[in-house]
Amino acid sequence: MFGMTPAVKWLLIVNTAIFVLCYLLPSAGAQLMGIFGLTPTAVVHYFAVWQLFTYLFLHHIGNPDAVTIGASGAIYGLLLGFGMLFPDARILFFFLFPIPARIYVWIMAAIVFLSTLGDTGGSVSHFAHLGGIVCGYVFFRLGLDRVRWPEFHPLESIGRQYREWKMQRAKRKFKVYLRKHGQSPRDDRWVN
Repeated sequence: MFGMTPAVKWLLIVNTAIFVLCYLLPSAGAQLMGIFGLTPTAVVHYFAVWQLFTYLFLHHIGNPDAVTIGASGAIYGLLLGFGMLFPDARILFFFLFPIPARIYVWIMAAIVFLSTLGDTGGSVSHFAHLGGIVCGYVFFRLGLDRVRWPEFHPLESIGRQYREWKMQRAKRKFKVYLRKHGQSPRDDRWVN
């Protein structure tokens, strides 16, 4: 249950790197927000569809009223999924009261729903939190948590391509070496 998959590891690495970059270089953070923060107008009119995925990696930088940033909506979806998968797991509510996960999720969903009703346009997107809960419910209700998703190993793929390129290069060099020494690469049993 608590093992870290490669995808989770890469999400943590990318989030941490972007957070440190934005902290150390605030001007870079403002530029990242303009390009990767979710702006519906940019998605619809300029086909900036990458923003539908990249806004999750940004944190509270710049002007929060202008664009949607952060992963809290996705976290609420994960919270709901946890409550559905492990309903009897104990969670310390306010770090004091042990309650089942399903009850904790209901309490948090009620808080989010009530916050959405009283939303005055502040810097917190309660609709994103509510959307995360709804998407999490649909995801788990449809059984998509049981689908065997392909594993994501970006460095492994790059490494495999690099090793293949290196092997082809070594084969060409070996054929050149054999020709220089009067042997035909086709006759030699060591060349594939």
